[in-house]
Amino acid sequence: MIPQPETRVTLADARATITELVELLRPACERIEIAGSVRRGKPEVHDAEVVIIPTPDLLPLTDTLIEYGKAQYALYGEKRLKRWGNNYRGLLFKGIKCELFMTHPDSFGYQYWLRTGPGDANTYIMRWLNQKHVAAPVRFRDGYGWYSRNWQYDGKAWQADDKQRLRIASEEDLFAVLGMPFIPPDQRTEMMYKKLTDKRDYVWPDYTPYFAHDAQQLDLIVRAKVKHFFDADEVDEKEQQIIDRLEAEREYNRRLHAIPVDELKRGEGWTWIGSLTRSI
Repeated sequence: MIPQPETRVTLADARATITELVELLRPACERIEIAGSVRRGKPEVHDAEVVIIPTPDLLPLTDTLIEYGKAQYALYGEKRLKRWGNNYRGLLFKGIKCELFMTHPDSFGYQYWLRTGPGDANTYIMRWLNQKHVAAPVRFRDGYGWYSRNWQYDGKAWQADDKQRLRIASEEDLFAVLGMPFIPPDQRTEMMYKKLTDKRDYVWPDYTPYFAHDAQQLDLIVRAKVKHFFDADEVDEKEQQIIDRLEAEREYNRRLHAIPVDELKRGEGWTWIGSLTRSI
């Protein structure tokens, strides 16, 4: 058994390692993005996460990495068990625990947000949505977002016979269905979310464009440019806000992916991200 000590590594080392793994996996993915504490720019990293829309080639490719010794199974818990399923796989790559979260295009934005974290901030949002006085029309379960104006708590979970699945293809969609502006990853804290939700009359958005059966959102996998959500000749204020959030997310990711590894190791690259998030 290969030893797997619970150690932390520098952001530069983690970023370089997970980037190398991402490039190995990219041919078998429709979309793959770095998430977790690496994306948030934490100085030290315990493990690295990626969120993936897979092709049928992805799982065989990860099996091959294990078979040929390019990676090892990550081991969890006191019994040191592996986690190697169809939706989630943990592996050890060049000494760093890397976790792969597979998802669907309709849920990519939710999973990307969830796996970016941090955990305490995500937990706050989920608890806030479940508070009875909030009367939130959206809930998250089974890996997707769901809408209803008639949620009822049955003592164990929130239920609604008329619930409709939401199509949340990007993080900007996730924040939109929560009625929030796009928050850059390094600013996502419990305190930030408390500030945004501390309102007596919280304003929820129009969910019609996000219903999965007739969603009119951008398909971020195949479209390279921002396009209008509506047919009107002029962009109204609501649409412009959506476009601005999307551009903020894309610009953040462009900057993040553009940082050369050698600059990261010198501690210089993250000044780009800091200046960007302060300007959003």
